[in-house]
Amino acid sequence: MNPFSLLLAVAMIAAAPVALGQASYPSKTVRVVVGFPPGGSTDIVARLMAPGLSETFKQQFVIDNKPGANSNIGSEFVAKSAPDGYTISVVSASFSTNVSLYPGMAYDPIRDFAPITRLAAIHNLLVVNPALKVNTVKELVALVKAKPGQIAFGSTGNGSTSHLAAEMFKTMVGGMETIHVPYKGAGPAYIDLIAGQTHAMFALELSVAPFTKTGKVRSIAAASTKRTVASPDLPTFAESGF
Repeated sequence: MNPFSLLLAVAMIAAAPVALGQASYPSKTVRVVVGFPPGGSTDIVARLMAPGLSETFKQQFVIDNKPGANSNIGSEFVAKSAPDGYTISVVSASFSTNVSLYPGMAYDPIRDFAPITRLAAIHNLLVVNPALKVNTVKELVALVKAKPGQIAFGSTGNGSTSHLAAEMFKTMVGGMETIHVPYKGAGPAYIDLIAGQTHAMFALELSVAPFTKTGKVRSIAAASTKRTVASPDLPTFAESGF
């Protein structure tokens, strides 16, 4: 599993020529579906992209947040929409992993969608509530093992990259018993992390940056092969001994 989330813009496949291939496209507003609530990295990337698309194509590209089921609700909505290019979506790595984690999905990510472009690669950071007196990964592991079943890891949803990263981390270190608290997206998860309702989580660097910069949460490691450009002082997991 890559330690970062790949964001793609996707559009419905059509048997007949779709509006994307027509010279007049777009002739009306385009809906950009995001399967997470506002405030997460997928939402932020979509909102950064939309004004440029609106300016380039001289039509409005409007963000429509449809959170739930680790983005499955939004993806199902797009899959069932008219395949005319006027309902597109910005998705995260969950779009790829959901098919292995959720039985009976109402859409096929390969059959029902066509990729347009990769927008961003965003690294996960391991962050904690500042009240948790840990500054390194080793200190966090020691604390969790000393308090089995008492440390709560939040996530942006069951099967999300933040959830899978935490499970992978637990498997790597062995013997860690934590509480998993899934949310419908990054925004709600950050609210409870800052309030101390949860203690730690894997969070995408783009969306958690406002809170790390203000000290509302503390970053202790980057899930990347080398230090990130945005957080050059933050050690990687490898540098932290993992």
